[in-house]
Amino acid sequence: MKIALSTLLVLLLGVVAGGLAAWHRPPPAARPGELRVVHAASRLSIDPRVVRDGAALGQRIIDALWDPLLTVEDDGEIRAAAAASWEVSADQRRVTLHLRPGLVWSNGEAVTAEDYRRTLRWMEETGYPHPLMQQFQPLRTDDSLAKVADIVSAPDARTLVLSLPEPVPGIVFAIASGAWIPLHRTSPEQIASGRYRRAPGELVTNGAFRLAEVGADVWQLERNLRYRAAADVRLSRVHFARVDGPSYFSPAVASGGADLGDAVLMSRTALPAVVTETTSGISLLHFNVERPPLNDPRVRRALSLALDRETLARSFAGASGEALFSCMPPRPGEPPERTVTEDLAEAKRLLAAAGYPEGRGLPVLKLPLVRSRQPNPIAYSCADQWRSRLGIAVYVIPLSVGEINARLARGEFDIMHFYWTLGRGEASLFAAAPLDALPRAYQLHLTAEQQRQIEQARAQQGEARRVALRAVERELLAAMPCTPVVGYRRSFVIGPRVDGWQSDVSGAHPFAALALKTFTPAP
Repeated sequence: MKIALSTLLVLLLGVVAGGLAAWHRPPPAARPGELRVVHAASRLSIDPRVVRDGAALGQRIIDALWDPLLTVEDDGEIRAAAAASWEVSADQRRVTLHLRPGLVWSNGEAVTAEDYRRTLRWMEETGYPHPLMQQFQPLRTDDSLAKVADIVSAPDARTLVLSLPEPVPGIVFAIASGAWIPLHRTSPEQIASGRYRRAPGELVTNGAFRLAEVGADVWQLERNLRYRAAADVRLSRVHFARVDGPSYFSPAVASGGADLGDAVLMSRTALPAVVTETTSGISLLHFNVERPPLNDPRVRRALSLALDRETLARSFAGASGEALFSCMPPRPGEPPERTVTEDLAEAKRLLAAAGYPEGRGLPVLKLPLVRSRQPNPIAYSCADQWRSRLGIAVYVIPLSVGEINARLARGEFDIMHFYWTLGRGEASLFAAAPLDALPRAYQLHLTAEQQRQIEQARAQQGEARRVALRAVERELLAAMPCTPVVGYRRSFVIGPRVDGWQSDVSGAHPFAALALKTFTPAP
């Protein structure tokens, strides 16, 4: 018994030591009020033009440095941020936002409405689409609307006005979910040239934190005492250290060298607590409803009903995958939606009714797939299930991205796999983009009444938005232009000192909402 225990201790120490050996710089000793985060990103950036993934660490750092006009929570409710209030005209063509009084930059200068307008203009002029811009794509048919920034004005220092040539339902939600931040007049050059990496202290911000250190392997944020809600920020500093890979997160936290291991899409078994959350990522199979045999809804429904999604989730994403039966990711603490079902007997009946008993007579279906050194197994797993369960042959065709897009444009496919990541607070795929940005299979099945319902839903927020979108989804998926297949879970390794953690479908987890149980900064 003693030998076994000794061996166990040696192995345990080896795991911890291995984790520490993977640090690119020795871990810091725990300091009062400092949250120590380990990550495996090869390079962090604060350029808002290229950092768009709401779950990425870079986006969380951007959120810590700059204060947006509005925010949206996972429940879909819009919250005031730098803008204290807003009004939308009855015809939904004019939005007026009012900044809070007394907003200042970290250098003491006043934050103005023009700072927010300048940022939008800079992003568009440098060729990178602002998240808000997708909402205006349908409006670009008018030559007078040369740039999105043309619709934004700042009549005074505390007022922003969006004047739209046509109504855009849900425009306030788009402003909030797109995280419209401001940049100081000196920041675009610092970001574009990378000078903030050499002189991080010169970067002027208006968020909860300032940039204190930028290195190849270590970044640091420090509390911005001029932030509008500085008294509510319960961390003094956030220290980011790069390690060789996610496998070192748990040993780093277990050894006391870190407090938090950033998100990884894998199951983790380790000494410290592991929090696993559902993400807003959705994998769907889109059917080509414009050519036989998938122009028959019975065939499409049979393909969907025959899938064993639990098996697909394991084959596609291992412990990170979860079976998905809706285009609406489940919210924390709530049961998942079940818009589509699984029923092999009904799938066989529908296939026979369509003239293909046991799959006989059905032509080989083509499923193009982006060629990769690590092929996506979901396509092959679906093909295997359809062959073994329904007698249907599916030919998976690895192609380049260019060839995939060309086939999509020409309609030369039967089934296509898509991955969507919904924005923060988005309840459903149908709220994620303007209607004309949805896949063609959706557009062909959207009735005028359903389009009206989606537009009405987008103009709402919170639970009302989710209820309305749920009703549209059930109607639309009855025609089965696509079928949801797999969702995802992410894991964070959290040490015992971390306080204030809440589950978050979007993975935002703002540092300003976290704290350490052992320390409260002075006001």
